[in-house]
Amino acid sequence: MVILLYIGFMVGATIAFILFNGQSKRIKKKFKNPNSSRKVFIKFAILDLIIALFFMFIFSYLIPLGIWTFGRKEVLPTEKIIFETAISPFSDETYIKVKKVDNNELYHINLGTKDKVEEKIINKNNLEIVEATRVDGAKYREALIYDFKRLKGDTIIHTLVNDMFANIYMQDKDGTFLEKKIRIYLPKGYKIENQ
Repeated sequence: MVILLYIGFMVGATIAFILFNGQSKRIKKKFKNPNSSRKVFIKFAILDLIIALFFMFIFSYLIPLGIWTFGRKEVLPTEKIIFETAISPFSDETYIKVKKVDNNELYHINLGTKDKVEEKIINKNNLEIVEATRVDGAKYREALIYDFKRLKGDTIIHTLVNDMFANIYMQDKDGTFLEKKIRIYLPKGYKIENQ
């Protein structure tokens, strides 16, 4: 959604700049008196701003709304992130400590720092460990998975429009709850300590 707003702002700002530039040159040539040219320029500047805002509205809202309204939709699992934070290693590259309790594996992670450890215990059944591909570092993420109507397709336009309009339906709770997913993103070479 933010990217669509930026695109609309850039288009509107470009149009406003072109209109301001063209109007100011014509007004200066037409009027020799600075007071009368200033009044005319202000009137045209207001009109140019209205035109620029209109184009911003078209690119930021109307075109995505048209794509959402007339595009093919299907019900897909959609992730709603409810909590995300960075995690720290316990020591060196040991990010996870595993303890077995009554035929169940419990994973311990550090939500604090190396100096101030804040352990969180997670059941193995609810956990997915992913090797982080970005440089962001280690992360802990909780997400709720819902079935929601989304546009069919994986293009950047589909993704942007889905982010804008499918998330509105998420806020309204129109979807069906599927599960709670916990993911831990860890850098390459992470270690797991068994206890």
